[in-house]
Amino acid sequence: HGSMSGAIKNVLDSLHVQHGQPDAYFQGRPVALASYGGPTAISAVNALQTVVRVMQGVIVPTVVTVSRDALDPSTGAITDEKTLRRADRMLGEVARMVAMQQAFDAGTGA
Repeated sequence: HGSMSGAIKNVLDSLHVQHGQPDAYFQGRPVALASYGGPTAISAVNALQTVVRVMQGVIVPTVVTVSRDALDPSTGAITDEKTLRRADRMLGEVARMVAMQQAFDAGTGA
């Protein structure tokens, strides 16, 4: 209770089915974690960190939690500059990790 929703658990459970192999999961791919709900949402992120590691994912260092105050109430868009900068940094980390993995795979033929 309180760690993550049943919907998230169902998505995670279905990952191996999509790849057709019970051990496929994230296969060393970078994973970014973000949540909505401000400080209380960090418990879901903490739970997901453990799950992603077990599922062979590599978590990028920056985590983004979005509070209600960070959103435009009429559009739902993130308007808080600090949150936008963190999200940009997190996405940059994902892009750099993907580029490093591609360069490694190209150099080793993996």
